[in-house]
Amino acid sequence: MLKAIFLGDKTDLSKEQKHLYEENGMAHLLAVSGLHVSIVGGMLFRFLRKKGRSYAFSCIVGSGILFFYAIMTGFGNSVFRAAVMFFCFLLAQYFGAEYDMISSMSLAGILMLLEHPWRLLESGCVISFASIFSIGMILPIAKELLEKRSQNRLIAGEFPAESPGKKIIRQAFFANIVISMSITPLLLRFFYQWSPYSILLNLFVIPAMSPLLISAVLGGLLGFFSYVAAFLGCIPAVVLLRTFEMIFRLVKQIPGAVIVTGCPPWWEILFYISLRLVFSFYGIIVRRVSV
Repeated sequence: MLKAIFLGDKTDLSKEQKHLYEENGMAHLLAVSGLHVSIVGGMLFRFLRKKGRSYAFSCIVGSGILFFYAIMTGFGNSVFRAAVMFFCFLLAQYFGAEYDMISSMSLAGILMLLEHPWRLLESGCVISFASIFSIGMILPIAKELLEKRSQNRLIAGEFPAESPGKKIIRQAFFANIVISMSITPLLLRFFYQWSPYSILLNLFVIPAMSPLLISAVLGGLLGFFSYVAAFLGCIPAVVLLRTFEMIFRLVKQIPGAVIVTGCPPWWEILFYISLRLVFSFYGIIVRRVSV
C-alpha cells in the first residue's frame, strides 16, 4: 500500500484494496499527484529556508530531489503538471515575483499537450487540471462571495465569534464542496459512480497524508542502516493506513455510500462546465466592481 501511495506502483495491491478506496472516492490516494509533489519538494524547500540557506541553494536542491522523485514515479500526468507548477513556484521565489497558480497550470498544460496531445482524453489528466482550476480560480471567488454574503447579514459593528479550529474545519469543508462540484461530472463520466461521503472523508484523509508520507520516507531511508529502525519509522504510516481501512469499511456499510449513475453524455458535462465558467466570470466582475 505504501508503494502504491508513494510511487504509484499498484502491482502488489489486491482487487479488494483497490475497490475499497475507489468505492469510497479515495482512489486519488493511490495515484501520485500534486499532494505528493508539494510534500516532497515543498517541505524540503521550506526546511532549507528555515535553516538559513539561500534561495538559490534551496531551489536547486528542492527541484533536484523533485525531479528525481518524478522519474521514480514514471512522470505521470499529475506528477508532470505538479512538477512544472512547482518549478514555476521556485522561480518566482528566487526572482521575488508573485506566483500565479493559473498561469503555471496553463504552462504545464501547454507543455504536456505539445508532448502528447491525446492526453486530453485521459481521465487522470482531465480530472487533475479540473481540480487545480477549481482551486485556483473558482474557490477564491466562492470564498469571497460567501464572506460578503455573511457580512451583509451581520448587524453593523457586530462580528461573529469563531474559534480558529472551527474556522479551519469550515474552510476545509467549503473547499471540498467546491472542488467536488467541479470534478464530480468528470468522475461520473470516467468511473460511472460517486461517493457522497468522500467530501467528509477528505477532511480527515488529506491532512493525514503528510505524516503518512513522511513516515514512509523515513522508514525507507532508515532501512539502509537497520531493519528495526525502518520498522519503527513506518509505524505511524501503518497505523494511519489501518485507520483508513477501518473507516472506509464502516462508511461503505452506510446506505447510499456508493451511487452508481452510469455514463452521462458529454453535452451534459459541457453544459455544467459552462455554468461553472459563467459563475467564475460573474465573480470576477463582481470583485472588480466592488474594488
